[in-house]
Amino acid sequence: MELGMESEKCYICKEEEDDMKHTFIQCKFAGKFWKLAEEKIGIKFRYKEDGLNGKWLEEGEGRDKETTEKLKAFIAIALWWIWKNRNKMKFENFS
Repeated sequence: MELGMESEKCYICKEEEDDMKHTFIQCKFAGKFWKLAEEKIGIKFRYKEDGLNGKWLEEGEGRDKETTEKLKAFIAIALWWIWKNRNKMKFENFS
């Protein structure tokens, strides 16, 4: 949140502050998405906080390079899809 700007609620769930961590990880919409992805491809996606930084792919570690690259691509696409849907809710007033 920037100085002088009021915090807005999540455009998807309308429950928490609209920030990146909530949008991509904590929002119930994102949670349902990650759970479905886990069920479909059999890999648990976890976001591990490490101070100010975080990282994905805890379960991708130790896998062959091709699988790790596919997981990275999947996560990038998933984050884009979540962001696209968040923006649709915000700018097109979908609910």
